[in-house]
Amino acid sequence: MSFRILFIALFWFCSTATAEPLKLNQIQWIGSHNSYKQALPDGVSHYMQQQGQDTSSLQYQHLPLQQQLELGLRHLELDVVADPEGGMYLKPAAEQWLGKSLLSAEHKAKLQQPGFKAFHIPDLDFASHCPLFQDCLRQLLQWSLQHKNHLPVVILLNVKESGVAGGIKPRILTTEDYALLDQEIRAVLPEDKLLTPDFVRKPGLSLQQSVLTKGWPSLASSRGRFVFLFDGQPEQLELYRKQHPSLAGRVMFGNYPPASAEAAMLLQNQPEQQFEAIGQLVKQGYIVRTRSDEFHPTVYSTVRRDTALQSAAQIISTDFYPQAPQQSPDGKAVQFPDQSLWRCHPQLTQANCVISE
Repeated sequence: MSFRILFIALFWFCSTATAEPLKLNQIQWIGSHNSYKQALPDGVSHYMQQQGQDTSSLQYQHLPLQQQLELGLRHLELDVVADPEGGMYLKPAAEQWLGKSLLSAEHKAKLQQPGFKAFHIPDLDFASHCPLFQDCLRQLLQWSLQHKNHLPVVILLNVKESGVAGGIKPRILTTEDYALLDQEIRAVLPEDKLLTPDFVRKPGLSLQQSVLTKGWPSLASSRGRFVFLFDGQPEQLELYRKQHPSLAGRVMFGNYPPASAEAAMLLQNQPEQQFEAIGQLVKQGYIVRTRSDEFHPTVYSTVRRDTALQSAAQIISTDFYPQAPQQSPDGKAVQFPDQSLWRCHPQLTQANCVISE
C-alpha cells in the first residue's frame, strides 16, 4: 500500500471515528397520551348518557407507567391538580350521582395526603394509576434505576384548573404553586435524573439562542434522564417563567412561542394542518411534539396517523401504541415502519444511524 493510499485510509477512519455524536433532537419517540389514565369508574358513562352527555372520548385507558416504559414508550403525559392541604378530591361528584363509593381505601389515603394529584377530570374521570403525583414520579424513578442507560423520557405535563359543572373547583395556581410543583419533582428525581433548561442553556445565551445556535446536548449525556415539558395555557406559562428568564432554575421546559427566549420544545398537535410548520421548526433546531390521534371508539383518521409518522416531529403521542388496552378502529398500532417505538430521526441523521437502548 502506497503512503498516499494509507494516508487517505487513515484520514477516512479518523473522520468516521470522530463524527459528531447524536444529539437529543436527532431521535424520534412514540409515547402515550394521558398515560396515567385508568378506565372510567363503573356506571359513570351510563349516568352521563342519561344526562345527555357523550363520554365516548373518555373510553380509553392505559397500562401502568412502568409497563408502558417496558414496551418501549419514551414519552408519557401526566395531568396534575393542586391540592396543597390534601383531601380536596376525596368526595367526587360521581359518588353522589351513583349513590355508591367509587374510591378504594388505598386511593382515599393517597388523596388525603397534601400535594399535587394526577388524574384527568375531577368528579368524573379520576381513576389513575398514581393519584398522588409523587407516586407517578416514584414509579418513573424505580424503572429508571433498573434501566440506568435508558433513552431520555419526555414527560408532557398539564396543569388542570377546571372541572365539571357543579363539581369541585380546582385551584388556580400561583407562582408559589409552580415553585411547589418544581419542588415535588426534585424531591423524587435527583439532579442526575433530570434534563432541565439549565442543562441546555449556554453561558451568555437565552435558552432559545442556545438551542438554535449551539444545539441540544448529546444523546449520550441525556441518557437515564427525564425531560419535563409544560403544556400550559399562555397565562400559566407566563407565571411559570416569571422571575425565571430563560427558565433559569426551573425544572420544566414550556410550550413557549418560537420567538420567546424560553422557546426550545414546542407543541404542534395537528400534523395535517401543521406539517410544513413542524418541518421548519425542527430544521431550525427545536424539538416538536405532535399527536397522531385523539381518542374516539369509532372515528379514526389514518391520514392523521400517517401524517404524524411522516412529519419531522421528534415526539408523537398516541392512545394506540402496541399492546395498548384499546386498539385503533383499523387494528394498526402506532409505530415506526420497522415496528420500533424510537429511532434515529431520518431527516437529521445518516441512513446507517442506529440507536440502542
